[in-house]
Amino acid sequence: MAAPNKEYDLKLARLLARNGRYPREAYEFVQASVVRAVKAAGHCRHITAREILLHLCELAVAEFGPMAAAVLAEWRLKYASDIGAIVFALIREQILCADEQDSPEDFNIDFDLTAAVSAATDSNNHSTDRIPIIE
Repeated sequence: MAAPNKEYDLKLARLLARNGRYPREAYEFVQASVVRAVKAAGHCRHITAREILLHLCELAVAEFGPMAAAVLAEWRLKYASDIGAIVFALIREQILCADEQDSPEDFNIDFDLTAAVSAATDSNNHSTDRIPIIE
């Protein structure tokens, strides 16, 4: 997912050596989801945790189809806070950047990744259902 880059590989290897909670693929996938969210915004602005989560679900369905929920589960990505942990680990390694007001707590929201991916899969199959968001 990430372009081959020696500096990137070193940073990610350092991150994985310190925190092996998630596999390399999970970090790369979350990074790709953030990049997708930024590009979708169309201009330089703050991207919210909810936007990252929605783009992650859409990308998971685009990449893995009906197996999207199983792939995320295999990578131990179940809660919004899992995505936040990865985002902020990538920020600490200077792979991603953040504003001063950004915090891992931004991801402490009710967002059911499994339900959202399932809804996105159904939507991808021409259903009119929307991705569920628990407010």
